[in-house]
Amino acid sequence: MITTAAGRLQDLSHSSLDPGVTLWLVYALASVVISGVLLVLSYGVVGQRLLPAARLAQVAPGKLESEVVRLWGGEILREEAELDLTVKEKEQILKSTRLADSSIQRSAKWLPPICALVVILIGWIMFALGVVWGVHGNVIAGTVGE
Repeated sequence: MITTAAGRLQDLSHSSLDPGVTLWLVYALASVVISGVLLVLSYGVVGQRLLPAARLAQVAPGKLESEVVRLWGGEILREEAELDLTVKEKEQILKSTRLADSSIQRSAKWLPPICALVVILIGWIMFALGVVWGVHGNVIAGTVGE
């Protein structure tokens, strides 16, 4: 889609690559920013509290038990905190979808479905633009004999 959009921008500018190159640079910057935010969330203190399963997925198997104990100590899980649980049970709770009672985690519960809907809507829009621009490109290429 980015290739189609860059081609369309170049067609509209007639003699300049600036719009197409700018689009690629914006796309690259957005990709780096998004992956950087996810990296910081999975390694940062706040991210480890919000996404303990992501942190546990990155830990070497030999260090998993100590990481579960460390993350469990930082979590405030009201009903589970007072139970005498094994490390495996704590790991399952940290990887489960059960969230603590903090307001951040309650609001974060809706973030993945909202992000999924936004991605789907953007995909539909990009697909529609790609179809329109692709048809436009084929018509132009057919009329000028390219």
